[in-house]
Amino acid sequence: MNDLVDLFLLGGLLAFIAILIRRARAKRYAARQAALGKDLRARRKSFRRNEIVCAIIDSVYFELYGDDTVIVGSHEDAAWLASVISLFKPGEVVELRRAVHETICSTGREAYEWHMKNPSLNYPDHSISPPALGYAIKHGKLTPEEVAAIRFDHGETAEEYVVMADRLLDKVMAQLKAGTAYIDWTRFQDMEEPEECFDNH
Repeated sequence: MNDLVDLFLLGGLLAFIAILIRRARAKRYAARQAALGKDLRARRKSFRRNEIVCAIIDSVYFELYGDDTVIVGSHEDAAWLASVISLFKPGEVVELRRAVHETICSTGREAYEWHMKNPSLNYPDHSISPPALGYAIKHGKLTPEEVAAIRFDHGETAEEYVVMADRLLDKVMAQLKAGTAYIDWTRFQDMEEPEECFDNH
């Protein structure tokens, strides 16, 4: 009889231990799943942020007009871009600056190619961005032979254009960060029709 009671008690004790083990395992599993879910959410959030950052850096879109006027679109576009850039980490800002540098160089190259289509009419100072042309020259995006082929008017020189490009990258970055990279077209509504030639020399 005592052996039967002992066996019954032992069985109950083993069953109780088994329940405790299952609960402990379930608790650990739940903790691991919660940690995994949190990690996945963090990674997803990080990936989404990195995706946005990389998209902006890889396709820095802006147009550069005149001396240093930067346009990324409307006022809303410029403000949105500035808000995103404000969240960039230092390394991301460096990458953005590098991308902006390349975009300015491309604009300068575009100005050169526009000039060469008709050198006797498309003078460099009438190009989309004379400073960008100087910037491209300064950073070796035009060969010495290409620079020598440019027909400047008004006695200008390539060196003057390089000087004109001084701090152009900083000016562009400042406008992108400040959200001022747009043109307020309402300012021009009451202006008179422009003259045929914009050359004031």
